[in-house]
Amino acid sequence: MAILGAHVGSFYYQAEASYGVGLPVAGQQEIPSDATTSVTMTPSMNLKRLTTINDYDAQDTIQGGHDYTVNVEYNLQGLKAATQHLAATCLEYYGTYRTAGDLLSIAGVLKTGAATWFYLKGGKINSLTYTFAVGQPVTVAAEIWFNNLTSVATLPTGGTPAAAIATAFETYNGSIFTRTGRWLGGIKGATLTINNNLERIPRINTGTAQGGDYAIILPGVQEIGFTADIIADTGGKADIDEILTDPETTIVLASGASAGVSQKWTLTKPDFNSEPVVYQADMTTLIISANMGAESVAFAAV
Repeated sequence: MAILGAHVGSFYYQAEASYGVGLPVAGQQEIPSDATTSVTMTPSMNLKRLTTINDYDAQDTIQGGHDYTVNVEYNLQGLKAATQHLAATCLEYYGTYRTAGDLLSIAGVLKTGAATWFYLKGGKINSLTYTFAVGQPVTVAAEIWFNNLTSVATLPTGGTPAAAIATAFETYNGSIFTRTGRWLGGIKGATLTINNNLERIPRINTGTAQGGDYAIILPGVQEIGFTADIIADTGGKADIDEILTDPETTIVLASGASAGVSQKWTLTKPDFNSEPVVYQADMTTLIISANMGAESVAFAAV
């Protein structure tokens, strides 16, 4: 007999009107990409088993602060000139833009069955990792922390349901890396990592339904990491001379050249951590793998 598929899942999100209100609210719901390739939701109750030194077994089990983490991996898609997936509503924006020092918050829904929706509130993006590899789509891995999780058996309603973005996917072949007057030979591949160093703030002495949930999630100092495989110019002399002086020249990464559709990240005052020159007998081109950091990053449409 034929094997019948019964599972259809989805993940979508929406900006919160105020922190922790969740979904549904009026407005457009979003998906990260038409090609969201993986979603992992991890609730952690952080159990502690209390023991005594004069007995063989635990005396009690208690739950610590409850935390909820969602990891989403997807192929980067061009922005859409419509009511959804704009520069100001994509996950890439929520992971970089801060107002009064705080990240904007989102609510999310993970559907795993015909009558199972996981309803996540108070979400902030802990980290974003972009991978640029030759001949491959630009991929994104986002780690989102939420401060509350509930499950429902009916579809949450109230916003405009998420729909296909239907905009071309960005590939490394169309990506652009700019560092004024440098990297003349080109970039073979690169990885950009944005870490917001989130911290969960505990909820003390509350009688809510899930009193063990953290009250709020706040970002720490943002860390930007950038690695690039540089095709060395003039045998690498210019590259090594640069790391010795390190002029902190702004780097701009663009996922493509389509105005209003492609995305770009501007790294402010980047400097080198290391730039090892590896030379082997069978090499045809000298590639230097640079490891860099930056003071800040700005996100925008091209």
